[in-house]
Amino acid sequence: MLKKLFFTTFLVLFTLISAHLLIETSAQVEEPIVVNIDTLGLAFIQINGTFIGSEYLQCIGEPLYIYSFYPSDLVTYLDLESKTILLMATSDQPVNYNLTYVSLVAKPVDTNSWVSQLYVPTTTLFILPEGSVVKQVNPPPRETYKIGNKIAILVNPGNITISYVLPSAQPPPVTSPAVTGTQTQATTMSTSTPTTSPFTITTAQPATPKTTYIAIVLVIVALAIAVYYLVSRKRTSKGISDIEAYLDDRDRAIINYLKEKGSATPTELMEATGIPKSAFYRRISRLEKLGIIEIVDLGMKKIYRLKEKPS
Repeated sequence: MLKKLFFTTFLVLFTLISAHLLIETSAQVEEPIVVNIDTLGLAFIQINGTFIGSEYLQCIGEPLYIYSFYPSDLVTYLDLESKTILLMATSDQPVNYNLTYVSLVAKPVDTNSWVSQLYVPTTTLFILPEGSVVKQVNPPPRETYKIGNKIAILVNPGNITISYVLPSAQPPPVTSPAVTGTQTQATTMSTSTPTTSPFTITTAQPATPKTTYIAIVLVIVALAIAVYYLVSRKRTSKGISDIEAYLDDRDRAIINYLKEKGSATPTELMEATGIPKSAFYRRISRLEKLGIIEIVDLGMKKIYRLKEKPS
């Protein structure tokens, strides 16, 4: 009896410790999305991950274009309206990928203050422009540190607001003999790093006239409009037929059978195409997400058919 109790207690403790170590290990290897913001509020956003078949990525900010991706045979499709990126593999094997896209993530509030109000779908690391001073992060971040001369802020998934300042240069020293000690002290305090910031800016940034910020905003708007126009023209020519070009023989077998028969049950499709059950439902799910087929529930059974194109 004592041996049995001892063994049970040991097994429970071993399970709890193993689970704890597994959770810690998972947390340590978690790789966040990296959002590297420049002085114009644009960011190169880097994502690494693994998927099978296809996957939709929720973009951060206002996406402009896909900058790079790996592997080279990965199919990518940016939807500006839904702010999503569709990834499609050319095989049924797991794909380890990395992808970088450009997005507008921060906007100027006044001459030297910027704010970033975003939704992040997973753990995300924001890297602010060099020389930035953090004013507020809401909700509070998981961790804040420095990478070189840049501030890095690690946040949890959800809505996040980050406001920061790109400080102006120090004013020239006052040489007039009429300046008192009190006035000199006030000048020094007004140009020092804000006390609310946990960071120290060691190098001053050159002063930026207000007209320069207006020009920067106009350039950003013009760039966003130009990119949106170019990508929109490409999107208007893309349809189901364009996506079908990236599907394999099994996907086309499902589509061709439904074109011929109009509709079919899962069993009919599996028998007609010879696709194993384990792979069949994964393909059906992908084709449904791509908007090629739809599932109709008839109560006692379900049938699949090609989705009608809007007129």
